[in-house]
Amino acid sequence: MRGSNGANFLQGRLGDDTYSFIPEPQPNSAAGSKIRDTGGNDRLLLKNDRAQDLPISLSSPRPGILGLKRDETALVLDLNRDGVIERSKDLAILDFFKDNGAGSGFIEQVGTLSGIDILNANREFLPVGADFDSDRKADLVWRNRATGENMVWRLDGTTLIGSDSLVTVPDRNWVMGGTGDFNNDGETDIAWRNNATGENVVWFMDRTTIAETGSFLTIPDLNWAIGGTGDFNGDGKTDLAWRNYATGENAIWLMDGTNIAQPAFIQPVPDRNWVMSGAGDFNRDNKADLVWRNDATGENAIWLMNGTQLMEGNYFTAVKDSNWRIGQTGDFNQDGNTDIAWHNGASGLNAVWLMNGTQLDQGQYIAPLQGSSWNLINSRSPLT
Repeated sequence: MRGSNGANFLQGRLGDDTYSFIPEPQPNSAAGSKIRDTGGNDRLLLKNDRAQDLPISLSSPRPGILGLKRDETALVLDLNRDGVIERSKDLAILDFFKDNGAGSGFIEQVGTLSGIDILNANREFLPVGADFDSDRKADLVWRNRATGENMVWRLDGTTLIGSDSLVTVPDRNWVMGGTGDFNNDGETDIAWRNNATGENVVWFMDRTTIAETGSFLTIPDLNWAIGGTGDFNGDGKTDLAWRNYATGENAIWLMDGTNIAQPAFIQPVPDRNWVMSGAGDFNRDNKADLVWRNDATGENAIWLMNGTQLMEGNYFTAVKDSNWRIGQTGDFNQDGNTDIAWHNGASGLNAVWLMNGTQLDQGQYIAPLQGSSWNLINSRSPLT
């Protein structure tokens, strides 16, 4: 099957298929094309007008290279090399990530890359946590409840390499609810909730600069708090997890940008000492799971989720000192595992637990931050 010069739709079947794009005269003349396959040992040929293979980079899109990015369950090639994924201007392999392996949409050879290599490099296409400098390593976001200052710590693993101030928000009723890529532009955005009005907003970021702001549904019941952000249903979009600290109810909003695509209640937890402390993919199924901490007992747990369904609960290492709070989750050391960052509000100490699935592999202290008013996103008391 051969496509060229414009928006093509190539539909493969169960056999061994070869898809060819030979754009003429520019490599983006196949813009808007789509491929869908249903099985077999398949390959995609992508050549220039001199029949030479176009080199494809395994890295995320950036200007000047032919990079890749996951967009929902599709794999999109940045044909025009502008560093931005737009299906109307690029080439999409539909359902490439649907089965996370051979099957619907999967193509064994994508240009100069192996399909398996692309799948094994899923961290290049999935959120690693709050990453404000695009180094594929998680950073930390801080808020000062007394002054309204906000800042980002840029980390290289567990080493602090720099900090950047964000816009100050003096109204202490505004609390950070979490981070994620809400507009699918490859940048880390910040979700906020106002604990006096019930308003909820998103800062759409360009690194550490606010590009624009958006809002989503106001929740007047102030007992509800955002407990975590992540992609719970594997569609490549950031969702929101909520906890009601009066009733013990919990919910997940499956989002489409700032629009609620599907809200769902999940398993309730009546004991309000259990704090929903973040979300991340702890079992590598490309769906976010929930992290919990019990402020009274020091117990910690992870709920392995399949969308809005609880599949399995796992306790991990308890921390009896209640001054330690879970602050953020993310992949700090680029090993593909979601890790956990901690902040001690009494001592100012900070630590990162490098995880192996749901179990602690190694704990490391990182730079301290003195002052009881400084908190990571989830290291404050609920509803404050």
